[in-house]
Amino acid sequence: MILNIAIKPLWIVIDNRVHDIVGKGVFGRYAALVSLVSLLSVFYDLGISHFSSQSISKDNSNFNKLFPSLLVLRLSVLVVLPFVILGIGFLLGYEGEDLRWLFMIAIAHNLFQCALFFRAKLQAFQRFKLDSVASVAQRLIMVLVIAGITLGFSGWFNDALAGLEAANSTSTLVDWYILIEVGTHLMVFVLLFAVVVWLFGWVKFEFDRASVGKVIMGSLPFAVMTLLYSVNAHFDVLMLDQLHSSEETGLYKGAVRLYESGMMYPWVLMPMFFAKFASIQGDKQKAQNLIRVGTLVMFLPMVILGLVFIFAPEPLFVLYFKHATTDVDTMQMLLGVLGFSFIIHGFSVVFGTFLNASGYVKNVNWMVAISVLSNVVLNWIFIPKQGAVAAAWTTALSTVILFLAYLYLLKFKAKMSANFSLLGRMAIITGLTGTLMYFLSDFNLWWIYNWIIIGSTVGVLALVLGFFKKSLYVLEE
Repeated sequence: MILNIAIKPLWIVIDNRVHDIVGKGVFGRYAALVSLVSLLSVFYDLGISHFSSQSISKDNSNFNKLFPSLLVLRLSVLVVLPFVILGIGFLLGYEGEDLRWLFMIAIAHNLFQCALFFRAKLQAFQRFKLDSVASVAQRLIMVLVIAGITLGFSGWFNDALAGLEAANSTSTLVDWYILIEVGTHLMVFVLLFAVVVWLFGWVKFEFDRASVGKVIMGSLPFAVMTLLYSVNAHFDVLMLDQLHSSEETGLYKGAVRLYESGMMYPWVLMPMFFAKFASIQGDKQKAQNLIRVGTLVMFLPMVILGLVFIFAPEPLFVLYFKHATTDVDTMQMLLGVLGFSFIIHGFSVVFGTFLNASGYVKNVNWMVAISVLSNVVLNWIFIPKQGAVAAAWTTALSTVILFLAYLYLLKFKAKMSANFSLLGRMAIITGLTGTLMYFLSDFNLWWIYNWIIIGSTVGVLALVLGFFKKSLYVLEE
């Protein structure tokens, strides 16, 4: 699990390098297309991964009933959906090079989603170690391939890059970048299919229309949930490109990418908690204990990283050699705003996982819909004039709305305690550490001193406030 959390941010180094080489305008176009694919590819999954994972967690025999037909459905959509996305891109006004990128990104993303479908089955059988290995492989293969090109063939690569820059054709690098993504996801897709066959036997390609229909109907709430979360996470980038400029989108994406790299931490752990919550439905005491454990596991690392985003982000942007100082300053400011949103996620992400795993998906969807609506409306109003700053603050506000919605559902729908005593101590740690860093910012300390102060202050306050009085034995039960 530690390797899983560590390897994925390494991809940010490569992404930042490409961003710096091609420039904020070209990368902004690429980022907008990725966001469009992320929004539309929800129709590839339709919530099936979550629903089937939950069903198999409850009864492992459901695997043989559901998996073959769902696999046929997945592969069929894998072929059709990139062409649908291409058509939508054309209707939105994209053309030429953008449409080529869009089509290739759609293929890469759908292969990635198919790999997640296989991994959901591993999670359903609670083979979390194997799932973590698969998750690491998904990025490690890509890192090794690009490292081999840039290091093992550094002379050729530098000559080629110099030629692209001289010809003002650095966007060609994006073509290669996307092709490597397609190849990597294809390799992982084949590898995970082989793992599933090895664990559960050869998969017969058969299609049971009745079973698939039942699964799709049952997974619709999860599909709506996935769509809403996708809109919440990606629509701002697309709106920024459509309503403002590709250059502003590139700067915003520079900050969002680091924010998303931090979110890898909860994204890696939450499937494990989702499966455990699903397996203990009806046992409120165990669920309450697991919520407490999950909150502690999520909060401490996320508050430290969130405060780093706000008060000491300088070393995170060292790879932007070719960007103007003002551009780097803008990205640091945007990351600071997103850091506030990141901390709020540390408070609330376990609540959302519990509610979704425990049958409150429809209730969560209504609350997320309110958050998404506020996000879209505010972005529509303020992005044309304020650009990326508006997108960042709107993201932070929608996160707060979602956190309050989770508290409401936890107390009044699930009839569970939100443990306000624990949340209050978490707020004290965040407030005191943030206040200290605010006053220290006048001294212009070296970034490493700021990082040490943030980490040690959070750790000491957690000990003083009794965060570790109870052992974290629940995860081992």
